Amino acid sequence: MEQSRKNLYQQFNCIYDTEDARRFTSIKVLRSSYAGKDYVGIDYSEHKHSFNEIHISLSGKMSYYFADKNETICLSCNEYIDIPPNMRHRFTESVESFERFVIAYENVSGGVSEKNLKKGVLPESVLTTVDLLVSGQNQFDIYDRYALIRSVATRIAYKNEIEQIKGDSSGYLSIYTGMILRYLFDNKMVPLTADNLIRYCNCCARHLNRVLNRDLGTNMREMLKKHRLDLISYYLQNSDKPLKEIAELSGFSNEYTMSRFFTKEMKTPPGKYRRSSV
Repeated sequence: MEQSRKNLYQQFNCIYDTEDARRFTSIKVLRSSYAGKDYVGIDYSEHKHSFNEIHISLSGKMSYYFADKNETICLSCNEYIDIPPNMRHRFTESVESFERFVIAYENVSGGVSEKNLKKGVLPESVLTTVDLLVSGQNQFDIYDRYALIRSVATRIAYKNEIEQIKGDSSGYLSIYTGMILRYLFDNKMVPLTADNLIRYCNCCARHLNRVLNRDLGTNMREMLKKHRLDLISYYLQNSDKPLKEIAELSGFSNEYTMSRFFTKEMKTPPGKYRRSSV
């Protein structure tokens, strides 16, 4: 049970990058449909749409003919095709046990609208979501279903971009580094300690320092030192508070300890620093 709770902490204690949000909000799901072996309403006519349409094979095999390319594409279980707008196509044949799931979507930001037909294998995480949607054992309302279907469409529409980001470790900050940077920014007027960061990230100090060193070439001690120096500097530059009060606001027991710390790091005493900032 404890390990399970730890896994939950690791999964949900994170921040969400603006690029992740951009991808998700750019996808507008228009409709979805399911067809199984007992469903006879398959449209075999040649047609096209003004939107993208994802076809996912859940079981069995099926094939599609694309008139513009004069090409037939077959889908096996857990494979998909993402059909771009205005591409003429028709469903041709399937085996008896086939099942498929279809998602029609638009990219409202205009970032995905590719002219090329895309075929691929569902990533494991997307397959899990699709299985959850079509299991028939869930109690999702329309909002839950829409969010899950939208996540499937987003992962497929941006599959190549997401995989490229995952594969490129240069310039990529880990979740923990992102959490720490955001926490320091949100609490820039609060004297923080390593314990604050450890509790916030729910991670041991050793691992956090290892991650920070890999991503930024630093550690918690240095980041917190800079955080405290910035706090002291702010009060010295932007207020007439006495050093004793600044020491309390920046987490020091007295003004003498703060002065020694500031002088050592900044190579100048607080009073002189304040006078030079006027």
